[in-house]
Amino acid sequence: MDITYEYNKKFFNEKLSHIDICNEYKKLPIDASGYDQMSLNTHMGINNHCKTVEIKSKFKQDAKHNLIKNLDIEKLNFNFLTNKYYSLLIPEEEVTKKSTCHLNLEKEERLDYLKIKERCGVKNITYQEESLSGAAGELDTFELTSERDLTSGWIIITDYFYADANKDDYMDLIIRFKNDGSYSMGANTMTTVITSLSENKYQNINFWHSSWVIESALPEIKSPQVPKKYPTIACTVFEVNGKVDSSETGKIYRINLNDKIIVETSNSLIKYEWKNSNYFISASYNRISKVNTIIGYSDPERKVIAITTKLNCEEE
Repeated sequence: MDITYEYNKKFFNEKLSHIDICNEYKKLPIDASGYDQMSLNTHMGINNHCKTVEIKSKFKQDAKHNLIKNLDIEKLNFNFLTNKYYSLLIPEEEVTKKSTCHLNLEKEERLDYLKIKERCGVKNITYQEESLSGAAGELDTFELTSERDLTSGWIIITDYFYADANKDDYMDLIIRFKNDGSYSMGANTMTTVITSLSENKYQNINFWHSSWVIESALPEIKSPQVPKKYPTIACTVFEVNGKVDSSETGKIYRINLNDKIIVETSNSLIKYEWKNSNYFISASYNRISKVNTIIGYSDPERKVIAITTKLNCEEE
């Protein structure tokens, strides 16, 4: 136990390299099974901090595009605190205090769920977290309604920084945080990565295909897994660039909207984005008319239209 406290003190010495301290601590033959709770929490804290240090050292610190810098981190949407193991769910349509429903990433290190509820003006707070008793990757849902529940849990921001997490030449915002509380016996630090591929549009990178690139640097993000909040739609093409396309007759394309970047959603409309090897794509699915309009742009700013496709779709 003494060695753990000794190494923990080293992190407060500004003359010492945190990478070197972490590399040394990693090599120590520590058996934490005999630790008391305070020592175990200190041991976990060191491991969590060293994971952050490791991530910073592995990620690219520059990129061609830096659109993420336009994101106001003093007014960060709480729903961005989401990854494979944790998801904070505050539906936009339930928020009655939109002007205050945000996190000040620069100044706030800890925020309990009661404060989040009050800031957003919602009736309760719901989050999903990895199940301790279920299968690997399975999420349990927690709905916090009483004041006791809401004050017994809180979010801790341990660090944030900018880097090109998935080496796509777009800078990202990486946030390290914990879902902690009075019930917790020591919480692990999690990671969320926010990106911007076009002006003033932001989304968790964990939600789309390029999250696999992060796997080598972030063991906790093994594969994208999103709560199934959006439908899969089965579509047939009826128009390409303003002309009827008979060559697509009979072909059915299934689009899983959980795999896309959701920009806007309501009972009547779902707007979403993604990119492939050819285009930067924006789409708008009208849930009433069943028409799905997909526009492929040749540039990341989505100003030059290369192709427009219209489809008839049904939700499965």
